[in-house]
This record gives sequence, C-alpha cells and structure tokens, in this order.
Amino acid sequence: MKIKKRFIALIFLFLMIVFGYFIYLDHFTNEGIYENVINQNHYQLQKIDNSITFELFIKPDWIPTKSGEEKELNSLTVKHYDTEIYLDQAVNRGHDIYFNFRTANNMKFSGGKFVSKSFINDDGTFTANADPYSIQLYDHQSRPLDIGQRGFGPGENFSFGVPKGDQEKIKDGFYVRYSGYVLYEYFRK
Repeated sequence: MKIKKRFIALIFLFLMIVFGYFIYLDHFTNEGIYENVINQNHYQLQKIDNSITFELFIKPDWIPTKSGEEKELNSLTVKHYDTEIYLDQAVNRGHDIYFNFRTANNMKFSGGKFVSKSFINDDGTFTANADPYSIQLYDHQSRPLDIGQRGFGPGENFSFGVPKGDQEKIKDGFYVRYSGYVLYEYFRK
C-alpha cells in the first residue's frame, strides 16, 4: 500500500512538472510570447508605423575576399525597438558576396515593441511586405551600390548579394539601409 501511494505521488509530481513546463513554454519564452502576441491571445497588438528603416554598417573584416571563403559572424549590427539584427554569415560565392541577416525580437511578458517584415492581420495571418527595393546599399562614402540576389525569410530574416563588379567598392565597408519593417506595440490584456 505504501509503495502504491508513493507511485501515485510520483506520477502526480511528474504530471505537475510537465504541466508547469508547458505553461512556461507558452507564456514566458520568447517564442511563446511571440505566438500569443501574434494570435492576440492574452495580448493586444497595435500597428504603430508601416515603414521602419534600419541602417547598419558592414565592417571590412566581415567581408570575405577570397572565392569560396565563408565567415560565420553572428555579429550584432543594430539594436532598436527590442529588436536586434545580426549579420550571421557572409559567403564569397565567386560571382557575388552573399550576406545573411537574422532578426531577433526580444519579447517581454508585460509588453513592448517589435518589428516585422509582414503586416499582421487580426486573425493571426500575415501579409508579406517583401518589397525588393527595401534593401539599399551604399559604399563608405554614401554612393549607391548595385544589389544582386535578394532573399526574405524564414521569419524576419533577410539576405542579399553584392555582385562581383562591386566587390572592390565594398572593401572598406558599406552601409545597408533596410526599410521593409513594420513597427508593432503589444501589451498584456
């Protein structure tokens, strides 16, 4: 009888721990808060601005100069509105140098602001705001540069290539202006 009570108590304790873990994941992790905000589950979501622009500088030592060279960087380039944009990777593919950026929204339980490349609809669906001209490049003297291939996603990430003909122009670093973000504010109901 004593063993049966202990076994039942252990099962009950295990179920409580699992239940608590799922509540933690749903309400207190960055991903859980983001999903609740998007679905407006316990949160009110409000669009603040349709066109937020970030400008960042790509340092010369982040640029791979040799064909086939890859740089894993994970370098913070800008932080604004509880959002951080990282240059994750730069790859010299021979015909271009390709730059991959990751956007991290730091969601807070009580509320805050974040940016999205999409318009968030009331039902939790998204309408893409992926204008190919939202990415602009400038050399270190603010002269416009050509952009090759562009990429959007997954999530809030974006990427682009600098054609081989412009690689000499970026050797001293260059500026990226990205104007495809929408600013949102959220708060707990």
